[in-house]
Amino acid sequence: MHAAALRDPDPARALRELIRTLCAYQLQDRGFTRAYVDAVVSGHGLDHERQQTDRVIARLLEQAQAAGTVRADLTVADFRLLIAAHHGVVLAAGPDAAADSQRYLSLMLRSLQS
Repeated sequence: MHAAALRDPDPARALRELIRTLCAYQLQDRGFTRAYVDAVVSGHGLDHERQQTDRVIARLLEQAQAAGTVRADLTVADFRLLIAAHHGVVLAAGPDAAADSQRYLSLMLRSLQS
């Protein structure tokens, strides 16, 4: 997942796909979601995975901001919030989680554009 994102010549697209992938994991594996979101939000646990994801997002974010394709004020912490909020969407949506997830992602990813 991370290697593919870093190989993408379009860093904004790579960020979007990385977020979509992480959110798809949240839909498919609720146990992963709980552990990952808790680690991302608290900054504790799953250190290797969390730090690796943060580094990849930071690199892609820097490249996309330099290209002017995402908002200049975005930070890695904003992506953590996006993932944490998606967890709430999945929990609240119940049987419509997939449709609500797609709607949420559509709105959030559009808000990242410059």
